[in-house]
Amino acid sequence: MGIEISTVENGTVLTVRYDAEPVEPHDLAAQRQQVADAMARHAIRRVLVDASALPVFPDPLTVLEHIDQLATLVRDRETRWAVVCSALGEDERFLEDSAVNRGLKLKCFVATDEGLAWLIE
Repeated sequence: MGIEISTVENGTVLTVRYDAEPVEPHDLAAQRQQVADAMARHAIRRVLVDASALPVFPDPLTVLEHIDQLATLVRDRETRWAVVCSALGEDERFLEDSAVNRGLKLKCFVATDEGLAWLIE
């Protein structure tokens, strides 16, 4: 399971694009650190995560653990996270609710341009 990290919007938004492979919990720890390192290196507080290619959304326990670890790793509560998914359903709402309950500003979208617009507003 891999990710591709880049910047858009004149380097003000970090983009994280997931490969079209299932997410394994052990991959997420390394990926969280890669994203946190890139955020620090570029001094970016807006992140667009494109998870729309994932064939299956991670199970709720994996999502909860990921969000818990992310909230611990990225302590800046002004950071905004836009997650682009292939659809919006219960799993995506669980992701949003879990993040918000841990003090993260995270919202799910089905279109990249909508997520980007929310990040830069």
